[in-house]
Amino acid sequence: MRAFGLIGRVAIGVMLLAGTVALSPGSAAAATGSITLHVRLCPAGQPTTDIFTDCHSHLAGADVAFKINGHGSKTVNSRGNIKFSGLTGGTRTITQTGGQTPNEFLHMRAFCSVPSTGEKATEHGVGTDSLGRAFFRYRLATGAQAVCDVYFVPESGKGA
Repeated sequence: MRAFGLIGRVAIGVMLLAGTVALSPGSAAAATGSITLHVRLCPAGQPTTDIFTDCHSHLAGADVAFKINGHGSKTVNSRGNIKFSGLTGGTRTITQTGGQTPNEFLHMRAFCSVPSTGEKATEHGVGTDSLGRAFFRYRLATGAQAVCDVYFVPESGKGA
């Protein structure tokens, strides 16, 4: 009977500790990050000034959609943006799920920054998954509000 009492007290202690960890305020703060995508379609040809100046005012089609690992697919809104909220820190894979797929004449480029902290925009390499969908990865800091400018850059199919 005495051994059962000790085991019971240990079990109650473990349950109390688990409850304390689950309710800790730090866990809620970890899921306050966001990534906003500004999805744009550059005019034909390569940017001549810089990609932001030449392309940022040209919205991509309304059928363009993306997803972030662990979250459902979303299409661009009327302002050409998509926002994923409630994200924890860590490396995120951002995958195109709808719209015109990049190919040999349409390339995707992605630049991410955190304006509130002064983190400058850096380009992130774009790959293709096993389904032929374009994707890139971004490491989101805990609680950061990142902005990723995603540009579709068409190239002429005409020879020189």
